Amino acid sequence: MPSTVRAYVQQRDGRQLSLREATDLAHDYDQAKDLAKYMIFEQGRINDWPACSRKLGLHRQVAEIKSVE
Repeated sequence: MPSTVRAYVQQRDGRQLSLREATDLAHDYDQAKDLAKYMIFEQGRINDWPACSRKLGLHRQVAEIKSVE
């Protein structure tokens, strides 16, 4: 959601995105991936996407990645 992207970018970078900029970022795989990695691994915010997390098995995947580090 653009509102989520806006909030996370502001938290990460201090930038305030317009609705259009947030929508564009959400649809740009590389930028969205970087933002998701920041939120999941640096901020521990995996539960911010409960439905997606369950559907994709993110808790298990994140645990596996962290166990390798």
